[in-house]
Amino acid sequence: MRSSVYNLPAELGTFNFATIQNVLLPLRDPVEAFLKVASQATETLVVSEVEPYGESRKKTLPRWLSRKEPLLQFMPRATGLANQHTWWHLSPPLIVELAPIAESTKSKTRFHTLHFINGPKVKGYTVVSERE
Repeated sequence: MRSSVYNLPAELGTFNFATIQNVLLPLRDPVEAFLKVASQATETLVVSEVEPYGESRKKTLPRWLSRKEPLLQFMPRATGLANQHTWWHLSPPLIVELAPIAESTKSKTRFHTLHFINGPKVKGYTVVSERE
């Protein structure tokens, strides 16, 4: 079966557990994609994403990542396009707020460092939302 995250086939039905890992940032509409996948999760939704370009060299959490309010940031700028690896950055509170199951869920956010083989260490986060 071939499809798009923007047009999930009805025959897929729902899932007890859905995960979205490092795929939202390069999409045309990460919010729409998130909502489509999240609507299929009946019990648990796990979302993991990475930090903005260049922030991983800092010892503290990036400012955007530590904010308490929902934030969706459009990244490309006319200068420095060669350093862009993504279109968007989504804050953890945005993920919690967007989850369709958020009304009846408890969410936990964890911050971590991803270690790529022969590559950089990158700060990121994981939000786990579970229906209570």
